[in-house]
Amino acid sequence: MSARRVSVASAALAALDAAGCEPRPDGPAQWQATCPACVTAALTVREVIWNRGQPRTRLDCQAGCQEHTILSALRLAERDLSEPNQLIPDEHHRSRRLSVRPASEIVACEVAWLWDQRLALGKLSILAGPAGQGKSLFTADLAARVSRGELDGHLYGEPAAVVLITGEDDPEDTIKPRLLAAGADVERVLLVDRADADGTRSPLTLPQDAGDLAETIAEHAVRLVIVDPIVSFLDDGYDAYKNQKVRRALAPLHEAAQRLACAVLLVLHPNKTQTNDPAVRIGESYAFQALSRSVLVLGPDPKDPDGERGSHKALALAKSNHAAAGTHALGFEIEPVDITTDDATIATQRVKLTGPRDDLRARDLLGPASDGGRLDAAADWLAAELEDGPRPAREITKAAKAAGYSPATLKRAKRSLGIRSERVGGLADDGAWQWTLPDDDDGELHALEQAITNAMRPTNGHHPAAASS
Repeated sequence: MSARRVSVASAALAALDAAGCEPRPDGPAQWQATCPACVTAALTVREVIWNRGQPRTRLDCQAGCQEHTILSALRLAERDLSEPNQLIPDEHHRSRRLSVRPASEIVACEVAWLWDQRLALGKLSILAGPAGQGKSLFTADLAARVSRGELDGHLYGEPAAVVLITGEDDPEDTIKPRLLAAGADVERVLLVDRADADGTRSPLTLPQDAGDLAETIAEHAVRLVIVDPIVSFLDDGYDAYKNQKVRRALAPLHEAAQRLACAVLLVLHPNKTQTNDPAVRIGESYAFQALSRSVLVLGPDPKDPDGERGSHKALALAKSNHAAAGTHALGFEIEPVDITTDDATIATQRVKLTGPRDDLRARDLLGPASDGGRLDAAADWLAAELEDGPRPAREITKAAKAAGYSPATLKRAKRSLGIRSERVGGLADDGAWQWTLPDDDDGELHALEQAITNAMRPTNGHHPAAASS
């Protein structure tokens, strides 16, 4: 058995194992176990950097048990959280090895669409939009179409099961009436939460419940999972605004989607930054978009004179790694309807699709552009100038002046896009600076962070995000 030098969590992990609390890996430098103090709640063990850069073990109980109480139950002292044992068996590394496959052995295949050009099977996708604009109504309609086998895609004509995980609507007076109004085969729509041994029901928690959710997907041949809203189901230790935390929380669900050929739709509310750029507005962390292959935006139809209070809404594609070019926008209307059950007549609502809307983009559904509209235009211009490859900085600066953009606006646009500046051709007069668009997740993340910084910057002493809330 191999062994490695470990950091400060080894003493706590050994004590938890001896106490029968079953510690298990839950990502790099992090483990999950049963809390030895209350014996019911989950305990997160993680290695963190403490004062003066020193490593330390942190113990977080979901039920709120204090760290000193947990240490007492394990018969450990405070120093045991910062003094590592020298060597322990490394089961994780012992069971892993590199897997090498020549590309010639991989069978190429096309993307399988649950909903053509919008939701792919085996992938994570996002549905985002302002509150109160019909996202949950739309997902009820989507679930109904999948349950009847009537969604345009590779499974058309094949009714399939749907898992609905919701934290905001009541199943009895809201979800069930909406499903009936949408014509769902309610036997195929599964509402999933967690039941304790005593029958108490509680919401799922990710990533902890991802394994049980995967078993449910496999058992019922589920082809669509809707999580509405996703941030309500993230464990408290996985902050929705931290990229690495979001990636770790969603990784097991992502793996299950791929393995079981199931589409997963994560519902999000936009953040409050003052821009209508979907790349900035959707999600507190860019990791949500980075992990998702499609990003759909739903909002009020700009042509509805009643605005957000009107019944006309629209859906547009903000991002897709697989769809053909275009926004694939659709218009729809929310209409009132009465449904009759054995016991009563219930007033509810449903979605009525009105057809393609080629005149709409995703940013049109996130409200009017803010004062940063000039910056958005400059960023669009700069991205177009660099889309064919690197360009000399002097050349871009000259072209920007001719296009009517000041050096200050150009500089802000460069920063918002995460443009890289690189010196080529040597020093002094022998070389020159050139600008290049980012081409990986780090570049996208840099651009997002800078855009958010710009959007959130106080103006005239007032914070724009605060003014919009």
